[in-house]
Amino acid sequence: MTLRNIAVTVALALSVGALCRGPALAQTAPAVEVRSEQSTVRIVAFFYNEAGKMIGGSSGTGFVVGPGQVVTNRHVLLFSGAHAMELYVVPDRRSGTKPLDAEIVDRSIDFDLALLQVKDLAAPVLPLASETDIKGAPVSALGYPGKIDDLIGARDNALSTPTEPYLTQGNVALLSKATILGGSRIPVIFHTAATNAGNSGGPLIDDCGRVVGVNTGGASTTIDETGVQQSNGQFIASGVENLVVFLKRNGVAPRLDARHCDRGRLTAVPAPPPSTAGHSPSLLDTGLAVLRDTMSSGATLVRLGKAYFVQISGSILAFVLIYVAFLRSRLKRAAAPSCPVPVVCEVPEKPA
Repeated sequence: MTLRNIAVTVALALSVGALCRGPALAQTAPAVEVRSEQSTVRIVAFFYNEAGKMIGGSSGTGFVVGPGQVVTNRHVLLFSGAHAMELYVVPDRRSGTKPLDAEIVDRSIDFDLALLQVKDLAAPVLPLASETDIKGAPVSALGYPGKIDDLIGARDNALSTPTEPYLTQGNVALLSKATILGGSRIPVIFHTAATNAGNSGGPLIDDCGRVVGVNTGGASTTIDETGVQQSNGQFIASGVENLVVFLKRNGVAPRLDARHCDRGRLTAVPAPPPSTAGHSPSLLDTGLAVLRDTMSSGATLVRLGKAYFVQISGSILAFVLIYVAFLRSRLKRAAAPSCPVPVVCEVPEKPA
């Protein structure tokens, strides 16, 4: 096979690959979906004693888990000496224009969770991750912290006016178990997305806008004369698995999303390989396994983008064309009569 033939073959193969190659895959920057903020609400409660006199109030955060259904922390709805309570949900200003009456459906001391029913709530449902995020993964905390209300001068009736939730970002620091406010020992997330009083009951979300936990405990915070927040302690969220159990117990079908979040993009989770316990694979089994892996790899390439698949196909085509040209050259050389040079070979005549 001459160098000229090789050059022509390679050029042809590369030309085919260039014609078939698609556009480069776009990189999606990690971002919190606007819907996550629209699904986050403020919880406002006023407490009364037996004589009907108001003795205090509390403010927290919640988020939408179903049509007209909101989850928050149980401790947001507690007040010492209270005999009665008025409860309101204040939606994000893009999801509503006024506070809405709310009723308690259920409370769990083990999970520190409460489920509320809210009439006329039009906010979208927030999806839940199927499991707690991995250590080191980026997360964001959404809520209505009281210290921020102090900084912007929000007072009294301003707390019942729809605004936007406050957002802080951080990472998962540790996945562990802990007892929260006298409940059971449950899965929790220690994270670095700063929270304060008022964030309780708000969602901890991943880069794809899915809930991975419910913010429950925050750092103690002060505001110095410059208005800068000084925080101490840990930021803790109840793991999403606790929320799933709580919702199912109350007949609420959680909107679960089992896909993997990779830098703001959701990708399918590969199926686990079949169990081979107690079975010695035969040659046929091994061949079928290789075929399944090959098909799975091809499907994954298609999901990631046709550009990569076509590029690999172009490389394979180049190799095949070069190999075919090489074989043709070898066959032609084998078919030619051979004799030592410079002896002239005589081709035998065919019988008449």
